[in-house]
Amino acid sequence: MKMLNFRKLNVINPLIRASTESGFGRPTEIQKMVIPKIIAKRDVFGCVQNDAKKNAAFVIPMIQLMKKTTVDNRNIRVLIITSSAGNADNIDETFNLFCKYLPLSKFTISDDEAQGTQIYYLKKGREILIATPERLLDLMKQGHADFSKLEMLLIDDISKLDELNLLEETSEIVERLPVKRQNVLFTDKVSRKVKQFAGKMLFNPAEINIPTEFSLKPSSVLPVVCKETGSEIVLNPFSKKTGTSFAF
Repeated sequence: MKMLNFRKLNVINPLIRASTESGFGRPTEIQKMVIPKIIAKRDVFGCVQNDAKKNAAFVIPMIQLMKKTTVDNRNIRVLIITSSAGNADNIDETFNLFCKYLPLSKFTISDDEAQGTQIYYLKKGREILIATPERLLDLMKQGHADFSKLEMLLIDDISKLDELNLLEETSEIVERLPVKRQNVLFTDKVSRKVKQFAGKMLFNPAEINIPTEFSLKPSSVLPVVCKETGSEIVLNPFSKKTGTSFAF
């Protein structure tokens, strides 16, 4: 059987070249599942173990999408929320590998760095912000972060944020972001709490390795009969239409 390569995933040549030079000659199973969904601008909900291969699965399509349009590089276009400074550094290093031929501006914010430097870079502006939630929320409350041009939110590991009691801060950050954006959510473990958290922000997501009991997809879609017309109506839980009422 012929092995799938990055070109078959519609990855552009500069990223393929960087992938090869970084030791990612062919995509892993997770990369095969995640990369096309992000490139297609789908919301994603995935249960994936944390490692460099997972980071590449979202960094590659992020760079490709961002390079499709030319905008002021002082605007934060992508926000990545992760649980620790170590994870933030690992993600930052992955961007360094794949931005080799398609440079993007970025910076990290974590609790173990001075706020003064972080405020400077927030005001100066970068396209990608990688942050831990406690410090980022603090800076947002001080009025230092502008997310008005945000295009994508990625939350790196919901279950780890939950273990560290950081979901409340993360939720407050999300509430302060523009509603119109692409959302990519990963978790190392699935639970009802993780499902509830993800369900608040995802629209008809592509699901990766999500067990049926924690799926955000409807278990069944059944037609209901309208009393007035006698016609069947299928209710779509992912419909964006509002203000419509039905009498049964």
